[in-house]
Amino acid sequence: MGLSDLIHSLKSAIGLGSSRNREALQTKVDALKGISLFQDLDERSLERLAEEAFFIDYEPGAVLVEEGHKHGLSMFVIVSGAVKWETRAGKRGELKAGKVVGEMSVIDNQPRSATVSSLEHTRCIQLTRDKVIKLMSKHGAIATGLAIALASKLRETNQAAQAPAPPQQAAAAPVNGAGATAPSTSTATPQPTQEKGYKQQAQDMLLSAFSSLYTMKAMTRFSVAVLGCPVEGLSDQARGVIRMGDVKAILLPAGHAEMRVAADSSGEFTLHVFTPDASGPARFGPVDLAPGEDCRLEISGDTVSLTRDGQTIRPVN
Repeated sequence: MGLSDLIHSLKSAIGLGSSRNREALQTKVDALKGISLFQDLDERSLERLAEEAFFIDYEPGAVLVEEGHKHGLSMFVIVSGAVKWETRAGKRGELKAGKVVGEMSVIDNQPRSATVSSLEHTRCIQLTRDKVIKLMSKHGAIATGLAIALASKLRETNQAAQAPAPPQQAAAAPVNGAGATAPSTSTATPQPTQEKGYKQQAQDMLLSAFSSLYTMKAMTRFSVAVLGCPVEGLSDQARGVIRMGDVKAILLPAGHAEMRVAADSSGEFTLHVFTPDASGPARFGPVDLAPGEDCRLEISGDTVSLTRDGQTIRPVN
């Protein structure tokens, strides 16, 4: 038994002599179990997480976070009640029990993107940024869950940007020469250049998110391969795949990992590979690839190599 396990066992055994403390801890554990972000954690990991968290109650109208605040020092798990979020741009929504608030700023250390306030009496579990980083570095499941949650929010943002404009009334045209008009509507259709811009935006979002996670040393157990354009990354070692349209991020174990890149049709792709030991991602592409060509990625520590039919493809500076 290690020192940390011994301390944990002693704390659990004495419980400060209070069943109330143990009940409070179990209440936090039970609440965290219902959060998708932590659903893969075992009981011991959940207890460790609960020990680092604390309850906080908000009366109706109380502000949890304020848009523009420069330091996102905490994230909140809603245990009961409900909150609303709104931005200065006029976007708004509601979140209820089981949802997480503030994880974006905890990860990227950017100003809060919205103001969040309680709609009713609301109880939250609060986790500070330094505790989240510590837990992510120790527990791969937390790092994976938070990365997926972050990507989900990025995907929602990207989808909102791609949403077609509402139908607009077209200019009236004479009917039968009588001066009467017949209304017509038109819906904006994304042009190829727009679609390319959306794909680039999705890729930029994922790269920015993972850059922050690796800068924080929060992804010490994983390497991540971010693939752009319609190719697939295939690996028996994959721990998860995050998709945003044609862009995807494949989570691979740190240390040694291999992945095959496959194409259904001829085209080109880009590849960015993050590893825990490197100062930044290894960048490849655009790389031409046709169906049937053997393209392979190999990661060994901080060394990343890409080959196509046995020929080495050099990374881009």
